[in-house]
Amino acid sequence: MADDDYIYDEASGEWLPASEVAARAAAGVSPARRRRFAFLEEELFWKGEVGREVLSNTFDLTPNHVTDDLAAYKATCPANLLYDERRRRYRPGPRFRPRFATADPCRYLAELRAHAGGVLSAAGGLSAVEVVPEPSGVVDVSLLQAATRAIHAKTGLKISYQSLTTAEPTRRLIFPHALAHNGRRWLIRAYDTLREGFRDFALAQVLSVTFDSTPAPASTDQDWETRLQLRLRPNPRLHPFQQDIVAKEYGMRRDDHGWVWEVELRRAMVVYFLDAHHLRPPVSEQRPDRTPLILENYEDVRTADWSEVRSLEHVLLDLIRESASPTRV
Repeated sequence: MADDDYIYDEASGEWLPASEVAARAAAGVSPARRRRFAFLEEELFWKGEVGREVLSNTFDLTPNHVTDDLAAYKATCPANLLYDERRRRYRPGPRFRPRFATADPCRYLAELRAHAGGVLSAAGGLSAVEVVPEPSGVVDVSLLQAATRAIHAKTGLKISYQSLTTAEPTRRLIFPHALAHNGRRWLIRAYDTLREGFRDFALAQVLSVTFDSTPAPASTDQDWETRLQLRLRPNPRLHPFQQDIVAKEYGMRRDDHGWVWEVELRRAMVVYFLDAHHLRPPVSEQRPDRTPLILENYEDVRTADWSEVRSLEHVLLDLIRESASPTRV
């Protein structure tokens, strides 16, 4: 049944477009049931079938509750659900169209990754999925709580911090204003009274923390507030067919000069981004299959008006030498 096909709507007693009937019915569905309907549609869309036991196990529903949900969904989207008596499974109808799920590949793959990594425990994930393990460093709950509360209240924290560039921990008074993730670890972005500038502090390297009611200084983190536009292209040393694959993988678009990926980043995050994508110079000396991207506007990054807190010389050293670790503190 196509969206513009007409079906009889019992609620209004009229023949209406199927899409309108579904929209009217969906408007009265509770938020909890909408989540279950979205899950049902994702199973139908990506796996081609769904069983009652999956719905029951995923949402801890009784058999009667599952029956009610399936009946309600069938009433809302009558063309979407068929019952396969031989397999005792529900299948999508020939003109199935999701009404509650997004059918977004990126979202679905992110959910599969979360399932495989143990972040989500719902039963809907595919069993034939594996991911490379990521570091599972433990973040102390009291530390994260202190950081988020200090950010909210605009007050300070006294911390003991073990930098990887010094042998002994140091005592710091910092004023956090944001959290950031550099692709590998969580960081506190804060004003550091010891260095008299804004720095990144890895959560895992904070050994102890206490509140300090001192109000945050009236200073602006220019590296955080300023954004830079990066233009990335497939490595020109790749074959054109290979460049097309790189463009597809990174969601590039075409302009007058070929494929381009434009990324806007906070200036404080640029170093981490370049490192994550192997864009730190000299890229030209590396194999193109290992460095599929090039930064077209490197000069814009190099000559950017960096804040007085981090000099241009320091930033260039970051770009050339440092790994994806927090700014040296």
